[in-house]
Amino acid sequence: MGEDVLRRLVEHYFPSAIQIMEWIHPCQYLDPVAELLIEPEDQQIIWIADMKNLFWEAELKAINQTCKSLLESDGLPAQTTPN
Repeated sequence: MGEDVLRRLVEHYFPSAIQIMEWIHPCQYLDPVAELLIEPEDQQIIWIADMKNLFWEAELKAINQTCKSLLESDGLPAQTTPN
């Protein structure tokens, strides 16, 4: 079941529930992204630490903007999806 489906089920059946963002899952993708788009390695380590902090604080807008900026600086299209 997809994340969006689960979120909607929780909103429907438990409207007063507090939903939290899972931290471990998105963090597992940070290393491959950093290796692909960031050089040198010391900058990868800094970026990964910064992103983990943003995920921990659930700063979704900052995460989105940081990723878009990273793609744009590498010359890749920063396509966004509707909320």
